[in-house]
Amino acid sequence: MPCLVCGSAETVRSHILPRALMHDIRAGEKHAVAGWRDRDGTMFTQSGIWDGEILCAAHEGALHDADTYAVEFCRTFDEVAEPTPQANGFMVPNPQPELLPRFAMAVVWRYCVSRFGQARGQKLGPWEHTLRSLIFEVHATATAPDLMVMRQLAQIDRRTIPFATQPHSARHNGITYWQFQVAGLLFRMKLDRRPDGMPPMLLAAGRDPLIVCDLGAQDVRHVKGYQPVFERMAVSRTSENGEVSDPA
Repeated sequence: MPCLVCGSAETVRSHILPRALMHDIRAGEKHAVAGWRDRDGTMFTQSGIWDGEILCAAHEGALHDADTYAVEFCRTFDEVAEPTPQANGFMVPNPQPELLPRFAMAVVWRYCVSRFGQARGQKLGPWEHTLRSLIFEVHATATAPDLMVMRQLAQIDRRTIPFATQPHSARHNGITYWQFQVAGLLFRMKLDRRPDGMPPMLLAAGRDPLIVCDLGAQDVRHVKGYQPVFERMAVSRTSENGEVSDPA
C-alpha cells in the first residue's frame, strides 16, 4: 500500500502512540500486556501497535517534532505542573502550543487509517482529508479541532498503573469526540464544529501555559467503555503469540 500522503511505494513503520511512551509503560519489562474489545485473551506488546503501510519515511519524519514534543510534555508533567485556582487542575508550560493539537490529530488520524482502525470500523468521514491536510500541509487553511488535555490516573485496586488506550470516538449530546489516554493524560478532541460550552481557556490551541483539568483517579476495570476489554482479557490464558502488531 503506498503512502497515503504522497503515494510513495516505500513506506515505513508508523506507531499509533509514540514508541517512547509505550516503552515507559513497560518500565523495563520485556513487554506490556494488551487487550482488545474484539479478541479473547491477554496479548503482549513491546512498542505498541504500528502500521508499516500508511506513511513514507519523509511523511513519518514530518511528525517527529510533534511526537517528540508530546513525549517530553507527558514525561515532565509531574515535575512542571503547578496547581491553578482557575480550574480544578494544573498550569503547565506549553512553549510550542501548536504541537500538542498536531500530535493529537496525528494519533487519531494514524489509527483510523491504519489496518487496526479499518478492521474495527473506525472512520473519520470527511474529517480524514481535513486532518491529513492540517497535519502534513504547511499552509493548511482549515481550523484545527478543539483539544482538551486532562489529567486522569488509571488504577486497579487503588494502585496507580501505567496505562494507555487507542483512539476511540464517543458521542455526547449529539457531538462527536475522539480521545485517547497515555502517561496519565487524556487527550480529547472535538471534530464536531457545534459549540459544546467548553470554556476557551481550557482549550489547548495557542495556550501557554496550558490549563490541564484534573479528573482524578479511576479504576479502569469499572469504566463502562473498558469493561468489555478486561472481560475478554480474562477469557483465556495468555498467548505466547499475542503480539498486538498482528491486525487479525
